[in-house]
Amino acid sequence: MNSVAIFISVLVQQAIGAAYYGILGGAWAESLGKTRADFEASAGDPVPYLTGIISSIFLSLGTAWIFRQTGVRTLVTGSRYAILFFLFFSVFVSTMHTYYAHTSQTRLLIDTGYDFLVFLVTGAIIGGFPKKEKSTRSISSI
Repeated sequence: MNSVAIFISVLVQQAIGAAYYGILGGAWAESLGKTRADFEASAGDPVPYLTGIISSIFLSLGTAWIFRQTGVRTLVTGSRYAILFFLFFSVFVSTMHTYYAHTSQTRLLIDTGYDFLVFLVTGAIIGGFPKKEKSTRSISSI
């Protein structure tokens, strides 16, 4: 696995989250029956941020592992796989939880929009990052 690609993917995911919810945070908070001030009051709590970073690490590691197993080696193929991951592992599960919990469809749309961007960018970074070629030469051939 390419640790540089994984590290970059985690950083980009965090930046996307900050920008995305920076723009849509008010509507997202409202969909939960809260205000931005409710969340700003607990801004010093590290648990949500640490959870986000850990989730980003696992998404990046899992994506890299699957790509290695399946031979994904380009940005375009990585992006295509990422869209499938989003559909299979995120949107349908999130939709199910939304309807079981009777929560807002606005929240669902905002959260799955973020998930889509994160899956897509992660697939593009992990798939498109330059790979180290394994040497096929052995010591005996030198």
